[in-house]
Amino acid sequence: MKAMLLGAVVSCAMLSPVAGQSKPAALQGAWRVTEITLTGPNARTIKNPQPGMIVFTARHYANLTSARDEPRLALPPSKIDTATADDLRAAWNLFTANAGTYEVVGDTLTWKVIVAKNQYAMNNHASQTYSMKLQGDTVTFVQKANESGPIANPTTFKLTRME
Repeated sequence: MKAMLLGAVVSCAMLSPVAGQSKPAALQGAWRVTEITLTGPNARTIKNPQPGMIVFTARHYANLTSARDEPRLALPPSKIDTATADDLRAAWNLFTANAGTYEVVGDTLTWKVIVAKNQYAMNNHASQTYSMKLQGDTVTFVQKANESGPIANPTTFKLTRME
């Protein structure tokens, strides 16, 4: 009887952590940007965007995306210290790099910036809110608002799961 009781206790102890663990959220993983739709004055759909990736862990994200049709200008190391403002704009405009925390409530994704290429975003604790539609290995995000309010010309990002 003691052996059976001990066996039951050990079995429960071994199963408890497994039973208490939740399955990874469907959004967690690495996602490749496969399409970007811009609205407003320069409206267009970029069907073959430059490489871009967004990674989601249980609570954090990292976003490296480029909303361009063509590759960014590559500044040679010898020119980095002497690049003109036009050179820098050509290399960095439309390139987004930020990371922080996120949360999903229903079909709304909100992320809050901790670190970013854009110093304003870091200094002002920027946030972005997106409507989200997840279907299998594809997710679509449509900008809704940022820390300043609703987005007048929202961008839509379509991503495909990498892993």
